Amino acid sequence: YYADEEISPNGRGALELGFDYDKYISAVAFFGGLYPVFGGTGAIAALGGIGPAIAASPNPARTLAGGVDAAGAFAVNNMFQDGTSWSIFTHNTLHVTDQLDLVVGLRYVNEEKDGKFDQVAGSSQHCTNAKLNAGALVAANAGGPLAVVADTLAAFGVGFMCFPFAAVTDGLPGSPVEFDQTFKDTELIYTGKLVYAFDDNITAYASFTHGFKAGGFNLDPTAAVNGADPRFDSELTDSYEIGVKSDLFDGQLRANLSIFHMEMEDFQVLEFTGIQFVTFNVPEAKSTGAELELTMSPMDGLVLQTGLTYADARYSEGCDDFSPLAPGPVASLCGAQLTNSSRFSAVVSSVYEGQLPGTELGYFIAANYRWESGRRTSTQPYVGGEGGPNNPADVQPANGKADLRVGLTGVD
Repeated sequence: YYADEEISPNGRGALELGFDYDKYISAVAFFGGLYPVFGGTGAIAALGGIGPAIAASPNPARTLAGGVDAAGAFAVNNMFQDGTSWSIFTHNTLHVTDQLDLVVGLRYVNEEKDGKFDQVAGSSQHCTNAKLNAGALVAANAGGPLAVVADTLAAFGVGFMCFPFAAVTDGLPGSPVEFDQTFKDTELIYTGKLVYAFDDNITAYASFTHGFKAGGFNLDPTAAVNGADPRFDSELTDSYEIGVKSDLFDGQLRANLSIFHMEMEDFQVLEFTGIQFVTFNVPEAKSTGAELELTMSPMDGLVLQTGLTYADARYSEGCDDFSPLAPGPVASLCGAQLTNSSRFSAVVSSVYEGQLPGTELGYFIAANYRWESGRRTSTQPYVGGEGGPNNPADVQPANGKADLRVGLTGVD
């Protein structure tokens, strides 16, 4: 198997700040967010350096930027990726006895991706000035009684003023950083299954599979900021399953039951931060559960089906302990349920097919209902990170959806 994929030049992105950008940042970030934390502007006015000017300004963001308006600041960024994947695989069924089969499979996978970020053009003098003034502000108050105020003001101001998708790669801390790197990984994937047929209608099985999902790049101007690695690692999965499949009562009832457990290493998490999508790895996640499927035909033309699933998909307690290099967002996920994973779900459906008397037309009536228990919908389960309050908008309550279809068939 061989595949080749290129992202170019569709990765191009351009953004320009508008005329009201620094006014908005001043209103929301400084007056609405920062100043109330300090109980007003008194502490900021007492700072050495640019602090008093910021406290007295009707537009603090522009003052931090040395009087330069953010309007017109822009960046044009190109993202490239060339990925190749090849594998050699075999899958075999060995008939050990008349009733026992052994299924074995092997796949060797080789993945390589070249990721690159180039900035074609850009201008963001307001951001550069903000960083320089923030650095001077911190230095002027270092070791003093208001050092924390200076540090907070500097981080807050630069964080809001230097919108990363409209900032230049000027080499200052927090600025976008161009990169040209390669991701390589290989893995031996394998599976084994024992299948035992008690008779023609009842079969039991037990299986193990070691799976692999390739890593890659966060193709984003902020991916390599402050020396960060723009790559994320491959995900490995060990999956265990036992089950029974059966056809009963002359085929009128099919019943399948399975119990499963999955252990995922370097689980890939896609998070929306509010302005961008970022993929990172959580060292460990698990999923344990069971599934029951029933299909029955109590009369000609009528088929009834139901499926019940219990799945406890979660990040392990202390999942960040497995890797000292785990990214900051990991700690708040440990012990939480996986995003969009309901513990319980059920599906019930029915289909009846018949023929209209005196015609060649067939008809069907189909109805189904799906129910799921509550589930988390955002990546982070807390407001403000680990230890914060639960996000009130995070949970989708238990819900059901019904569907009814009626139709005609059989016309030439």
